[in-house]
Amino acid sequence: MAGDPAPVYQPNLGVTEVFARGTDGKLIHVYRGEDLKWSAWDAIGDWETAGAPAAIYQPSIGVTEVFARGKDGLLIHVYRNEDLSWSNWSVIGEWKLSSDPTVVYQPNTKFTEVFGRGLDGLVDHTWRKPDLSWAAWDAIGTWKLG
Repeated sequence: MAGDPAPVYQPNLGVTEVFARGTDGKLIHVYRGEDLKWSAWDAIGDWETAGAPAAIYQPSIGVTEVFARGKDGLLIHVYRNEDLSWSNWSVIGEWKLSSDPTVVYQPNTKFTEVFGRGLDGLVDHTWRKPDLSWAAWDAIGTWKLG
């Protein structure tokens, strides 16, 4: 493991999942089921990440989502399909991040919101809209982070 782990509980499956960046840069994953036994670690796709992933269970669509910063600084995203397979990685927008992403589910709006530090030091933000597309990135205020 080459970074901090990101745990999440997936109530639809009754499992605790842990995600991290492997020493080869790929997203790795392990889970513990209701039998309390841990699975073997495995890689999800071939995309190389930079830094720690962020994981969240999104109850309004019933999926576990994982976000990471690609080696090119772009926000990348993968999620578990209903058939328990993993989606292909996708890029969300064209803004580059200089930090690991953070994510929160907002139950009042049913939005998944993602935050990160942009190359200009500002806090950047995007969210999943009700039609499941992603909003354009925007900076929050003018305060720059170090």
